[in-house]
Amino acid sequence: MAIEGIENVATKEVFFMKLKEAVKSIKATKKSTGAIKELLFPVVLSLQSVCIKFGNTFQDVFNDVYGSKNDTYKKEFLKWSNEKGLDDIKELDYLENIDGVMYHFEMKCNINLDTEKLPAVENRVKAVENFFKEKYPDIKIISAIFAVRNPTGDIAKKIVNKIYSVPVFGYKEVFSIFGIDITEEEWKETFRQAGDIIAENNGDL
Repeated sequence: MAIEGIENVATKEVFFMKLKEAVKSIKATKKSTGAIKELLFPVVLSLQSVCIKFGNTFQDVFNDVYGSKNDTYKKEFLKWSNEKGLDDIKELDYLENIDGVMYHFEMKCNINLDTEKLPAVENRVKAVENFFKEKYPDIKIISAIFAVRNPTGDIAKKIVNKIYSVPVFGYKEVFSIFGIDITEEEWKETFRQAGDIIAENNGDL
């Protein structure tokens, strides 16, 4: 297994270590709700903001560890999508050439998306597939949603009970592309540890 431009693929231990190090910078947003709990508990922190920041941090670390830094295809795609009038596509979460196959993932910590967000995500997945079929027909493209929370795409879809028009991968399926096997307990324990770090840095939330 080889990622274009990367000599050695990092182990899962390296990824876990870098993720736990990166979450130390996550700070919860203080919010005012106008509710009585602000008198009872003067500091009200937004867990939603923590989850959003964690999702962004996860994406950054994943790209840092398993990305080649070669953004040629990304730039070409964004130019193509703009010419096609797909103005809502500003960036791609992950796009890499692995063993001659292009993999594109839209990373979602929560794939239970609402009726507005789901079509937008699916449209990005389909747009990348269409771009490669049009511009690089000889390159195999796998474009999908990466359900970060779940081990497989089938489990993710079953939990949220929704029908998706694009493929959904879980973390076991994504990491298997790199020749890495991750157990559910390893994944959950890493996230528990990351949560403990975030809580400690934010006064236990």
